[in-house]
Amino acid sequence: MIRAACIFALALAGTAAAAQVDANKRAAFVAALEAHDCRMHNFAPKASLIDAIFSAGIERADVRPIAEDLMAKGEAERQGEYLILKTGACS
Repeated sequence: MIRAACIFALALAGTAAAAQVDANKRAAFVAALEAHDCRMHNFAPKASLIDAIFSAGIERADVRPIAEDLMAKGEAERQGEYLILKTGACS
């Protein structure tokens, strides 16, 4: 579980990444969050959410750029230690 927390700890930290976001991985990430209460704890995400994200083919390096892209487009926001999705089933 510590490994998983470290994987996601960088999702909302630091400056914006200049990486290109894969549309399919982004959609899979959104679907995973929608299926898990539309939120992800930055340091201690639920094991079931971690499993859903990795099962969708999303890798550690994908999480931060996807989260930043969602926030930059107003589709998610940071609330304390959580990433909160604000679109689709979560609006």
